[in-house]
Amino acid sequence: MEPRDLFFEIEVTKEQWDELRRTAAVQGADRGYDQVQDEPTTDIAVFVTADRGPSRWRPLLVSDGRTYGPTHYKVAHFHWNDGRPFASIDLPPTIVDEPAFTDQQEQELQDELEDWVRNRWHELMRLSGLHYERGHIPESGSEEDIRYR
Repeated sequence: MEPRDLFFEIEVTKEQWDELRRTAAVQGADRGYDQVQDEPTTDIAVFVTADRGPSRWRPLLVSDGRTYGPTHYKVAHFHWNDGRPFASIDLPPTIVDEPAFTDQQEQELQDELEDWVRNRWHELMRLSGLHYERGHIPESGSEEDIRYR
């Protein structure tokens, strides 16, 4: 898979980011999020679980309860980036490797995972009480662009 960052094109304040981190910590890895504890990082980890994740990725990464394996698997991080958050996909290169998948299948898997990670960002925003209009790219980064519910 080609590693690339996913930019959300939204600005958040430090207080809003802290709220996102608290929400991720409350959710925990079994619900698909957690804050990264290693200081000085402020990252948020994103996990695939048996019931949360792209359908084609779950069998590759986590146990369905009937087989031996991990119950959750970290696939991405959300980064603060001085108020311009973005995600980085964190998969070892051996997860999707030739000859198991064709180039087209590998691209479809990557697209599916990237879409899912973007959706997880939107879900975390909702869970934390932050709201913004999806598809709206804030120009000023003001409080009018990101509203509390």
